[in-house]
Amino acid sequence: MVLKTPKYHLNPSSFRGSKAYDVKVWSTLGFLAFAALHLGTSNEVRANLPTDEVKPAGLQQSTQLSVRSKLRIRNFIEFMTPALQGQSSSIPNSDGSGYIPTTVFNIFSADYEIAPNYRILYTQRVFLFLTEDPDFQSMSIFGRDPRFGLRRTQVFDLPNLNTTYDLYFQPGISNNQISGGNRFEVGFRTSTNYVLPGTRWTLGIVQELTTGYLDVYGTGLRAYGWFVPWFSYDLSDKISLQHFTNLAFKNPRNLTWTQFKWDDQPPFMQNGVNFNLTKSVSASLFLNNYLGVAPTLRNTWASLWLSIDLI
Repeated sequence: MVLKTPKYHLNPSSFRGSKAYDVKVWSTLGFLAFAALHLGTSNEVRANLPTDEVKPAGLQQSTQLSVRSKLRIRNFIEFMTPALQGQSSSIPNSDGSGYIPTTVFNIFSADYEIAPNYRILYTQRVFLFLTEDPDFQSMSIFGRDPRFGLRRTQVFDLPNLNTTYDLYFQPGISNNQISGGNRFEVGFRTSTNYVLPGTRWTLGIVQELTTGYLDVYGTGLRAYGWFVPWFSYDLSDKISLQHFTNLAFKNPRNLTWTQFKWDDQPPFMQNGVNFNLTKSVSASLFLNNYLGVAPTLRNTWASLWLSIDLI
């Protein structure tokens, strides 16, 4: 079973009044990562060509293979459809009204092992809105802050248990974050899953808490995040049924630091099926509904997930 990146949380209020963010800088970083990969491949090819030099190419090739064995590059993309009925261009609210335009959400991430079970982390998230809305621009790209962090894997050495802990920093340089009011943020993310022995069931939970509390001049949210409990059932090595419950929350600065509320929309569920297309590529189809709200075609929408392990 391949563990997917959980459903992201989108806070549309942080986009209101902001202009489309120029993601050239961070797109360039992504391009450089791909360029490094292709450079490594071309160097391996050149190492196999006849040469008059006496075997330093073997050492070079060994170094490249060592680096690539410690490097992981992944990409996750989600396309969210409009409501199945009523809203032809918007993801629905729980009452069937338009919430935000249909969107594509992309996460590019890379981590590198610096010691056993320790990795340095870089993540870049980008939204692409596909349809018109008074508060958004059609076909606009909004980049969220880059994320730099330290990752700890296999925190507990227990059979069938997989854990990943991330401690990260977001510098507050995107237009989205600047308009939100925080100049920098720090956060903590955990991902835990457990395969029930002798069964095809896997249980998991992902949580993320990001805070601008340390930014004494910050005016944005004091904290925000989500909990995503999930489970899956393997029908075969290639196909599994999956369920995710998305519980997003926030702590505005006008409330006390102990007062949290749901962030912009009620919690919602995603129920669907995952296909492991190859060892490196998987796709999932979901129907999405709100918790505690009678499902109708007007408040139901679909999602497509695509996860690719590039290295």
